[in-house]
Amino acid sequence: MRFRKESDRWTACASVLLKSTAFHRSIQEFSTGNQIDDEGVLNLFTDHTLSCKKIDLLPIVSLPRTKYNRPYIPYLTEQNDTTNRDEADGENENPFAKLNISHQYPHIALVQSSSSRIKIGLDLVVFSFGRNEFTSTANDFIQAFESSFTPYEWERIQYCCTFGPIQSRRKRDDESKLKEFFLRWSMKEAYTKALGLGMHIEFSSFETRLVGIDENNISNVSVWSTVINAINGKQLNSNVENELRDRSYSVLGKVQSKLTSTKSSGNDEWEFIFIPITTTDGARSSHDACCCICRGPLLQNGIELPNEFESKVNTQVQIENIDLIDLIKLHM
Repeated sequence: MRFRKESDRWTACASVLLKSTAFHRSIQEFSTGNQIDDEGVLNLFTDHTLSCKKIDLLPIVSLPRTKYNRPYIPYLTEQNDTTNRDEADGENENPFAKLNISHQYPHIALVQSSSSRIKIGLDLVVFSFGRNEFTSTANDFIQAFESSFTPYEWERIQYCCTFGPIQSRRKRDDESKLKEFFLRWSMKEAYTKALGLGMHIEFSSFETRLVGIDENNISNVSVWSTVINAINGKQLNSNVENELRDRSYSVLGKVQSKLTSTKSSGNDEWEFIFIPITTTDGARSSHDACCCICRGPLLQNGIELPNEFESKVNTQVQIENIDLIDLIKLHM
């Protein structure tokens, strides 16, 4: 395989090793009976420091993919002890070892769930864009994606408040607009990946709204400010044991779809979990990226799914940071 950029080579390498590690951990958990309970607990792997028990070197496993190019962990039986065979519709997928992966250099993230009753999707976004002669500003870059959003979503990206006459609304500055765009995009992509369809759905065919954010008539409200303020509030009362847990923010979202041919109904509720990624440069640290996990559905066409979850939001998320070097050491 040829890569145009060196960064693409390392990203592809990390993606293969991260999926392989997830496969081996799933096999180990289920062989020892130590799997996570069936209450929607999620594991999120990102790309910093590995803190796990020393194990024997692992063979690199290439996971099969569905016809929509989604990798999955299959059931392993005596007749089927390899993961290299593609399954057109994922018929051999293990529903108790669901995973989803996303990457944007220099970060890669993978989410796993042991719940067979839910769908999960993941998208990772970095708050930057490549400037060129056509996209010299954030606004130029964002404008190219207007057709992927509904009119309401586009207004949420452009304006601090979507209530009242448009002439009286205050536009977001470039930094706020860029983050709002990326987070709104990540919600859409995480949702379509949870359905297992990814980019095979027109993004403009459905609309996402976050409860308590999009229904709020407060000036300058945004997804990013809500996430950061909530996480900062949790970490003020945090301790070392809860530090990673308190790096996520969960919110209920409503998805309205115009399509009846998708695996989703027309008016569903899903949980969206946001996890900012911190990059440290010497004494400075900043949030340059964010993960969005979509989990559900919790509600389909106004009907709550039976025996689904004890609560609709605030899923326990176990976050683990893994460095590429440590992933390589696990397999070599």
